[in-house]
Order: sequence, then C-alpha cells, then structure tokens
Amino acid sequence: MSTVYIHQGHSERDSGAVAADGYRESDYTATVGEKLATKLREVGHTVLLSRERLPNAKSPEVATDANQLGVDLVVSIHASSADNTEARGAEVFITGMSNKAEDIATAIKEVFKANHPDREWRGIKLDTESAAGRLAILRNTKAPAVLVEAGFLSNAEESAWLKSAGGQDAIADVLFSAITSHV
Repeated sequence: MSTVYIHQGHSERDSGAVAADGYRESDYTATVGEKLATKLREVGHTVLLSRERLPNAKSPEVATDANQLGVDLVVSIHASSADNTEARGAEVFITGMSNKAEDIATAIKEVFKANHPDREWRGIKLDTESAAGRLAILRNTKAPAVLVEAGFLSNAEESAWLKSAGGQDAIADVLFSAITSHV
C-alpha cells in the first residue's frame, strides 16, 4: 500500500476563503481531509494529515515535510472563493501533464462528473493557471501532487453543499475512488 499525505488546506491562523455566513475553508478542509484519511486507512494505506503533523504550516512547509517523509502522493484539499458570487464548480490543479498526478486528476474528474452530474466541473489545470499563479504545494513537492478546489464558498448554493455532511462525504468519496484506482 502507499503513503498518502493529505494537505488540509489553510489552518487556524490562515482560514482561507470564508463564506458569507462565516464558514471557513480551513474548517471544510479539515473535515474532508479526516473523512478521506479514514477511508484510505480502512483499505490499508498509510495516511499523514497536515493538521496533525504541522497544525499551522503553510504550503511550503507541508511540501518539505512530505518530501522528507518520501510519500507516494500529496492531495491538497481546498474550497474556492470569488468576487462573482455566481462562480461555481470543482477543479484540480497539477504541476504538469503526462504523470501520475495527471492520471489521478483525470480520475477525480471522471468520478466527480459521473457521480455529481448536477455539479459543475471547471477542469484540470496547470498550477500556473491558478489565481495564485504558482502553487507551492504542487511546485515544491517531489511526489505526484494534486490540489483540489471542491467548489466555491462565495456561492451560496455551493457553500451550503460544501458545509453539509453529504457534500463533504461526496468529495471524500470522489477523492478516495480516484486515489485507490491509481495508487
């Protein structure tokens, strides 16, 4: 079995996106990361959670930790936000095409679209296409890495889904299926 490092994006010090009702991206990523970790551990994978190892670390420190541990895969979980409150959809960022990260990103896309046809899929994108320009967790990690933006907290309808146990389970299930089919 493989060792998977789950980066639960943001932290108590850096909450990331915040929904209109105050729900924080960091709370979302903590919950989904724990749900995914439980599923992966149940089938025999070794799982490391960023919040357990480095509770308030930023992406560069998480990448360094994953590199020092020699993990097989890094999955960074996030939720988006935009000034346009109509923005919606999930997307995955990777560092480059033609590698294991691309295979996993493609599997995430296929599982997401098959299981959630009512939800928008925004695509698989290179990290240079992100709002930040270059994503340290992808750029600095030696292992294949994917960064998942599960939806928009700035969109009221998506925010409600992301906050719900059903929505959180749905994303954890998508990631679990994609990971276990390729790791």
